[in-house]
Amino acid sequence: MKALSALLVATLFQALVDRPLEQRTIPMSPRAPGALIVGRAVCPSTTWLLTDAADLVAVAVADRPPTMRLRRLTGLRADDRPWGLACLDGPVLWTLPSPRALAQVTPDGTLVERISLDLPRIALFGADRRLIFQQLPVKDGAPVLQSSRPGAADRRAWAGLVSRRAATPEAELRLNLVACGIGRNGMVPCWFGDQPHVSLSNGAEARTVSIPALRGPLVNQATPIADAALVQGDRLWVLAATRIAGQGQPAGGRLLRLDPQGNEIAHVDLAPPARLIVAADASRCLLLSLDGNLIEVYAR
Repeated sequence: MKALSALLVATLFQALVDRPLEQRTIPMSPRAPGALIVGRAVCPSTTWLLTDAADLVAVAVADRPPTMRLRRLTGLRADDRPWGLACLDGPVLWTLPSPRALAQVTPDGTLVERISLDLPRIALFGADRRLIFQQLPVKDGAPVLQSSRPGAADRRAWAGLVSRRAATPEAELRLNLVACGIGRNGMVPCWFGDQPHVSLSNGAEARTVSIPALRGPLVNQATPIADAALVQGDRLWVLAATRIAGQGQPAGGRLLRLDPQGNEIAHVDLAPPARLIVAADASRCLLLSLDGNLIEVYAR
């Protein structure tokens, strides 16, 4: 009897999460600025976005409907070019004001702590209580990501993506650039820009998820993944970069809903295209559109 009940629950859950997808626009006032987004940090009730124009955008995803507020990043030095954003316990925000520095950011956008780095870092993400970063130089055949606590010397290799060789140092750096999406319970999806699969890793263990739907004719094969989010049941939302999406801007025109093996459950073509995923759960995905509003995709 218990086995039958468990089977019934599993069947009902499967029917719930496998429903067709719908989308709706959620107008924002103010809208997100159009500058290049260089960092995203997901905190328990708020997703933070950082632009290369030093805009700090807070999206209150727990509000119904979600709300947005804008701040300017202050406390920067003249030669700073902020890149990357991570949310750790607290929640506390961290960014790279320069490749040689790590800085804490308050919710009002002020840099309040600056930590010098011995080697340059070119990417920054977060997982639970640890920062994930890409550090130079990239070592041949070694994991391209590392992790540590802010300011701590306990750097650890982050299992998963391993560096690839190229003909020149410049080409090798481009080939090994990594992006990471929204993780869950310490497991984070990361990928190389030219690959149609993601690496799911908690730092110690990793597995690769190939995504056949990214081989479709509408997807930009040079950079197939615009963004990804891991949700309950090890399912994935993947924002696919399409050839017409964004008209030259980094964006995705198709949102894929995948099972744990990377097979497509459903997809929806976004109108307008989206820049990235703001938040996601098993049945809902919230995205930032190219026009600065939000798009909610949900199971019908």
